[in-house]
Amino acid sequence: MENNASFDSPKTIFKRLHDAYNRHDHLEAAALYALDGEHEDIALSHVARGRDAVAAGLAHFFAAFPDAHWQNFKQSHKSRLHHNIRPGCTWGAT
Repeated sequence: MENNASFDSPKTIFKRLHDAYNRHDHLEAAALYALDGEHEDIALSHVARGRDAVAAGLAHFFAAFPDAHWQNFKQSHKSRLHHNIRPGCTWGAT
């Protein structure tokens, strides 16, 4: 899976991720994660590690909830993980 976010600003990456989620495009969404990126599913107490695991988890979720839609409530570009600045956001789903 190719990294489609190498030179985009955090704001652009958020928009692309938000759009991919709302289109239920698991491959595009996962491509925006870092190679070693993590997606934490709080409801299931599960962390998907790596793009392939993120893509598989999102495909499963989108199939289970075909009407899911996200709204972006807040963006923060000051989250820190392993001494790298990593963007974070708060989303709500319906």
